[in-house]
Amino acid sequence: MLELLYELTLKKKAIEAQLKAINEEILNNADNLELEDDHIKVSIIPESSYKTLDMTKVKNKEPELYNELLDVYPKEVSRKAYVKVKIK
Repeated sequence: MLELLYELTLKKKAIEAQLKAINEEILNNADNLELEDDHIKVSIIPESSYKTLDMTKVKNKEPELYNELLDVYPKEVSRKAYVKVKIK
């Protein structure tokens, strides 16, 4: 089972590299924001940016404010279990 997992992980990495190269080529050479044929539709999403609050800095510089905000606006994040594979 580990050998099959190893082989599939290597194939996945190779495919991901190919996909990345194709996506970069599309981004660099596309005249339209959408490309489409009978089998696939590709939309190019323009670059954008946004601002967010750096809670680590707030926690370090304003610990009382951080604790107050944490009490008023709590957010719990859960992660599912997963298998991590590392190729040696």
